[in-house]
Amino acid sequence: ELLESLDSYESASLSRLEQSCAEQNSYLTDLRGLQDTLRARCRSSDDAVEALNAYAEAKAAVASLREMLHQDELISAPSPEEFVGLAGSARAELDL
Repeated sequence: ELLESLDSYESASLSRLEQSCAEQNSYLTDLRGLQDTLRARCRSSDDAVEALNAYAEAKAAVASLREMLHQDELISAPSPEEFVGLAGSARAELDL
């Protein structure tokens, strides 16, 4: 029973890690796209206002992304009590 609980905990943890990796890759792709857009607008534009607008859009997108990452961290952080309970059960079983 304890091994099944540990396997379940491990599977859930690995699943969360894989999902987080996929989300991080998506965020990185979005940031690279913003970087390319910003570079293109700043290099090809003779209009300083257009370059500043592109910068402001990129800055807002990065701030939004930062907030999403922060919220994801708060939501996806596993409860340490679950692991502490499993560790306590393991110790009790080993003591028997």
